[in-house]
Amino acid sequence: MLRYDQCLFAFLGSMIRRTALYGFPAIVLAAGLSCFNAASADPVSKNFDPKLYAPRPPSGSSYVRVVDGGTTAANVAIGSEAPVLLTTTGMIATTYRVVQGHKNFTITINGRAASPMTVAPDKYLTLIYRPSSSGPKLTAITDDPGEDNGLLAQLRFYNLVSGCTASLTLQNGPTVFEGVAKDESKSRSINPVTATLVPKCETAVGAPLKLPPLKAGDHYSIFLVGSAAKPGAVGNTDITEAYKG
Repeated sequence: MLRYDQCLFAFLGSMIRRTALYGFPAIVLAAGLSCFNAASADPVSKNFDPKLYAPRPPSGSSYVRVVDGGTTAANVAIGSEAPVLLTTTGMIATTYRVVQGHKNFTITINGRAASPMTVAPDKYLTLIYRPSSSGPKLTAITDDPGEDNGLLAQLRFYNLVSGCTASLTLQNGPTVFEGVAKDESKSRSINPVTATLVPKCETAVGAPLKLPPLKAGDHYSIFLVGSAAKPGAVGNTDITEAYKG
């Protein structure tokens, strides 16, 4: 029996010859029924190649990333993944990585393991790292997934600075975020445009940060760093790592 794709080629090749004898509507109906039978006899599972598709994470999985909230560079490994170098003057955050909800996972920073952590299922979590004498300290922020709108981009703003209530404004324009306390975040959907944003701690104003060209569906985070007297801003494109199985 012909496979569905072979049937379609056969149909296209014979349509001109048969139309003169039987009329166009009749031959389309007959060929369509024939191809439907061919498709039914050759299910998709027989032609499915799992190597062409990324595996899906298990039900109840969550996504975790680590952000360098300290003043020095940090080598960060989530679970058994290879460590990634983070710095507040460069790449400040890891990608989001899959972890199992309600199951312990370990984060290792500069060769030292933090206390085992768990996360509820179906969450996005940002962990702010700060060094301490007793080992790596991680503060969890649950990320707002935002509205599901493929025509817009999403912007997130995180305040990592002590003694600061943060805001973010357009350069020579209105406020984008305000009233963000330490270790909190806010998010909003925006039109995918290029803009220059200015970070603030009350009356202290930091250097402007220019957004990269954002496309519809992109997610971008801005982290307030530095000090309350001299705030700064670091941008990071949010990336969710593919599940490896």
